[in-house]
Amino acid sequence: MRKSSTSRVRLFFLSLLLVLSLFNTSCWDRRELETLSFVLNMGVDQSVVENQYDVVFRIAIPGQLDPRGGKASGTDTMPDGHKLVTVTARSIPEAVSLLGTSIGRKLDFRHLRAVVFGEELAATEGIHYHLDYLEREPQFRRTTYVWINKFGTARDLMLNNLPVIETFMTRYIEGISESMRELGYARPMLLHDIVAEIEEHHVDTVVPLICINPIVEKEVENNQVTPMSTEEYHDEVNKDLIGGETLDHFNRSGGNPLEMIGIAVLQEGVMIEQLSGWESRIYGLLRDNYRYGLWIFDDPEVENRTFAVELYRSRPPNVTIDWNKEDPVTIDIHLFLEGNIRDIQSLEKHVSPDKYTLLEAEVEKIVAEQALELIRKMQALESDPFYFARFVRTQMLYKQEYIALDWKKRFSQAEVTVSAEFNLRRPGMVLQPIIIPEQE
Repeated sequence: MRKSSTSRVRLFFLSLLLVLSLFNTSCWDRRELETLSFVLNMGVDQSVVENQYDVVFRIAIPGQLDPRGGKASGTDTMPDGHKLVTVTARSIPEAVSLLGTSIGRKLDFRHLRAVVFGEELAATEGIHYHLDYLEREPQFRRTTYVWINKFGTARDLMLNNLPVIETFMTRYIEGISESMRELGYARPMLLHDIVAEIEEHHVDTVVPLICINPIVEKEVENNQVTPMSTEEYHDEVNKDLIGGETLDHFNRSGGNPLEMIGIAVLQEGVMIEQLSGWESRIYGLLRDNYRYGLWIFDDPEVENRTFAVELYRSRPPNVTIDWNKEDPVTIDIHLFLEGNIRDIQSLEKHVSPDKYTLLEAEVEKIVAEQALELIRKMQALESDPFYFARFVRTQMLYKQEYIALDWKKRFSQAEVTVSAEFNLRRPGMVLQPIIIPEQE
């Protein structure tokens, strides 16, 4: 009897599964993958045609993509799994509709990972006019990354993108963004982050800068990068350049011509300033989105030698603002840092109780000086990308009172003091550097 009952239940479920399978055919959106054309990233530039834009699409060719990703090729070349198409139109949606007349498939943006804006467009009219379509169209994810070309057009940037290791474009975009999040040389920004900060009161948003390295660009031929000779490279390098200190390209040969370093400061959607890689790390400490990074400092005892510290933010900065007093407002900032020694180039015995304080004092001095210099730079522009107003907001009872606060003007006239507290935690894998025996 029990066996018969079990058989009936089993037969019922099998019949139910058979009936349900009849209603689960085809794609959920009634479109087969073979009828779709996926756009992986997109660029927007100011066109030579008045009041029009060059919209660049990188379209995937599914049959030529390696689904495994992360597969290095034998040469520094981009596999022919993507095609670039440029359309000049009055807006992004018009460019999308015009492109559909020649592709042969319906454009699909659900795999779009990055939108790049050209320097001229960002600095003149701004990027905010083009964000509305990206917000309204359901296919655009708010987790799409947004970049700005530091020294040129988005089209040139996309033409010169030749990843070396990660040849799958979407994974390359994810990888470079995560690297910047860890190194601190730029702040990866999603579409959601930019829109939220543009709509927020008393804060200016930032967008990461990406550019083409001119030395590596000269090494590109037939969509391949062939490193130049040592003599040619030495002729090309900037002899007075320290990588990341300024907005200039750092000295490099080989690899992907593209590099992401620095951030653009936007006010009401328009780019008003660009910050270098060093300034971007200081911005991260003040904005409290910094993770960690490798910092290089001058040795306090040996000239022309450096020491390296893996620098962490130990806890949020302590910011005290006396905003109730008449101008100038006083702002006191105290940064809390810790780190590990990664290199002592001079081979001095700095790993000792008395020398530790020497290195810590050097780090505290340099970080505080750079932070104060960056703040004064932003004060001159009446811009606050650090969102210091968040420390005032908690002291107000009503939102209307906070909105009415003329913060950026008061911030530009504020008296600011910056201090840093740094503690060395670990010396690395060795206590003391190499000891060279003295010759008799």
